[in-house]
Amino acid sequence: MTNIVLINKKNDSVKLSEEELIGKTIQEIDEILSIYEKEKISYEEYIVVLKSMYFGLFKTRLYLYFTKGLVRDYYIGM
Repeated sequence: MTNIVLINKKNDSVKLSEEELIGKTIQEIDEILSIYEKEKISYEEYIVVLKSMYFGLFKTRLYLYFTKGLVRDYYIGM
C-alpha cells in the first residue's frame, strides 16, 4: 500500500493511499481533491495541480488516467 500526501500552496494537505485513488470516478476525485486546481484534458486524462513554484514556471501535478470512467492509473510529476 502506497501512501500519498498532497499539499497545496496554502499548506492544506490530503493524505491518500493508492487504493483510495484507483477505481474512483471523476465526481469522487472532485470531492476528495476539492482544494486543488484541476484541468480536464480529455475523457481519459485529468490533471490536478498540486504545487506551483517560481511564479508558476514549475508545477507539481497529479496525472490521473481513466478507463470506463474509473481511475486506472496515476502519476505524480512536473
